[in-house]
Amino acid sequence: MCSQIEQIIKSSTTKLPAVGALTVANRDLWASDYVHLRTLSPSNAALLDTIHSAAFVLCLDPATPGDFLTTSRFLWHGAPHGLRNRWADKPIQLIVFDSGRAGLMGEHSVMDGTPTLTFMDSICTALADPAFDHGSPAASSFAPEELQWTLDSKIEQSIARAEKDAAELIASQAMSVVKTGYGKQVIKAARVSPDAWGQLLVQLAYARLLRSRGWQRQGATYESATTRRFFKGRTEVIRVVTNESDAFVQAMLAEDGADGAVVETRKALFEQAAKVHVANAQAAGRGEGVDRHLLGE
Repeated sequence: MCSQIEQIIKSSTTKLPAVGALTVANRDLWASDYVHLRTLSPSNAALLDTIHSAAFVLCLDPATPGDFLTTSRFLWHGAPHGLRNRWADKPIQLIVFDSGRAGLMGEHSVMDGTPTLTFMDSICTALADPAFDHGSPAASSFAPEELQWTLDSKIEQSIARAEKDAAELIASQAMSVVKTGYGKQVIKAARVSPDAWGQLLVQLAYARLLRSRGWQRQGATYESATTRRFFKGRTEVIRVVTNESDAFVQAMLAEDGADGAVVETRKALFEQAAKVHVANAQAAGRGEGVDRHLLGE
């Protein structure tokens, strides 16, 4: 495999049309372009079938992101070289940079977070094991085969449009990383679910953000619960905004926070909201939610 990857890198000396960029376009546009691309030639249809049958896609990015945030953005949208070598319809894209950093870009339609996380945990655990056999480069008896697309002016224009639209969408997005001085063990020591802790913090932070801008909260947020214990089970909605969580947020938004009684009230409201969240999450995981049933998802 190492030998084949080296052959691919050495032979990739020219810039080819970014067919993969089509997969990040608006779904309706990509659906139309997909049909057109497939009917242009039998070889295109065969290539699409080959890509669809692959367990994952390996993306080799000629970039050297330094910090965690930059690496995350590069994994997300391929900057600074764009999304030319991505196939965003694949559930798993393993991305490796020239610097040796690596990560994953996932697609949610056919693969939920739980199996994706298990997949990545398995890889990281194996790599971290001193006994893991990384092997050594050896000559391969199989030469990698280049995928030769048949394109026309319509597809070329669609690729240009997809790259332009993606660049505009990327420019409109913000990303940041918040690190705490504690982890889940500290939260568990306080006898609180780390999940409930995180969800309540998000609600409070969002409420404070809206208040700072003079806005009123509209709508609700949602967390998914896995229902993989059931045959073909995927997810169910956890309704994270409850009367209890709202009472906690409103108490935290109150002006007077120095009085000891106020602190105890807030603590009690937090604990009650956390308990309700856990109960709702467990019920959703048991298939007792309502959203998937009502919406037929």
